[in-house]
Parts: sequence; C-alpha cells; structure tokens
Amino acid sequence: MLPPEKELIERFHVARPTMREAMRILEVDGLVEFRVGARGGAFMRLPSVDIAAHQLAILLQLEGASIVDVWELQACVEPVAARMVANAPTEAGIAILEQLTRELGEVTDDHYQFSIGTAQFSAELMRQSGNPTFLVMGAILHRLDVQPAAVVDRQAIEPDIGEKNRRNNRSQKKLVRLIEAGDADGAETYWHAQLKVWRPYLIHHLRSAQVIGAL
Repeated sequence: MLPPEKELIERFHVARPTMREAMRILEVDGLVEFRVGARGGAFMRLPSVDIAAHQLAILLQLEGASIVDVWELQACVEPVAARMVANAPTEAGIAILEQLTRELGEVTDDHYQFSIGTAQFSAELMRQSGNPTFLVMGAILHRLDVQPAAVVDRQAIEPDIGEKNRRNNRSQKKLVRLIEAGDADGAETYWHAQLKVWRPYLIHHLRSAQVIGAL
C-alpha cells in the first residue's frame, strides 16, 4: 500500500493536483489500483502483460506492422526456445505440453479454437525455456497472437482446414517427443522447418491484417 496522499505531497514537494494527476497516470498504466473501504487506498501493482502488449501493438501499428510481421519474430524465437526446453526437460513441463496437444487434437475442426490453443502452446514453449526475457516475450506474443485468431476465423477457411490442423497437431506432438528425449538439435531443426511450412498459409490469410486491429 502506498502512503496517504498528504504524505506523498510532502515527500515530493508537489501540489495536490500534480500528485493526483501522477496517480491517475500510474492507474492508467496499471501500476497502481485504488481500493475503497476501511482498508482502502492506493496499492502498487506489478506491470501487466496485457497493458504492455497493447502499448506494443500501438507502436507496431504506427510502424505499419502486420500480424505476419509479429509471427515472423515468433518463428525466429520459438525454435530456439524449443532447443532450450529440450536441453533440460522436466516431467511437469512435458505433462503440460502433452495436455495442450491433446486439447488441440480435440478442436482441429474449429479453426478459431485451434488458433487460440496453438498460441497457448507457443507461449508455454517460451515459458519453459527458463529465460526470463523469453518468458515475458512469450506472454506478450501470446497476447498479440490470441486476438488475431478472431481475424483468422473471419477469413474464407479452406475446405480441408481440419486436416491441415490435424497435421499441425501431429507436428506439435512430435516436437514434444523430441523435447522429452532431450534432442535439442532435433527439436530446434524440426520446429524451424514446421514453422516454415505454416508461413505461406498465414501470409495468404493475414497479409493485410494489422496488429492494432486485432486488439
């Protein structure tokens, strides 16, 4: 909990309107929340991934970035994350990845849900890498990636999209097996090749979809 307003004003030698405006800015940035009641007041909060993703999306929009541009970064980082996970796989981590692939296998005919699940699988790979930067980046990319699933869902879906999703799901399961076996080289090489296969489909359906429009 932050000190009372009067104490903050005295500590920083500012006027009340200045302090209130500063607190309002912190609240908008998600760094402070106000609670009412007997134990109410201003409380500090950890930075939010959602807010960071939204601000990043605005910046990317100003740069003219598309959803495909975001995916290109993801395609560069994910194989490296797969290598890092395979270097030190854990039973708990493998169980989570296997659960995600099973859930994806149940929604292959629902392209919207399959897109959301695939984004979750990607974020989990980044999280399990053990690299704090990858963890935060994965969470932000997941936030950017889940929302475009709605864009994908509105596209003219190919008649055989269910079969394509099933092939993708099989590749996800194979990646998990490579990770479980501790095959770091194989995991990185295989996942890089798979993401390269998916690229033409994404370009075809999301070439003109801009980042901010998906948020």
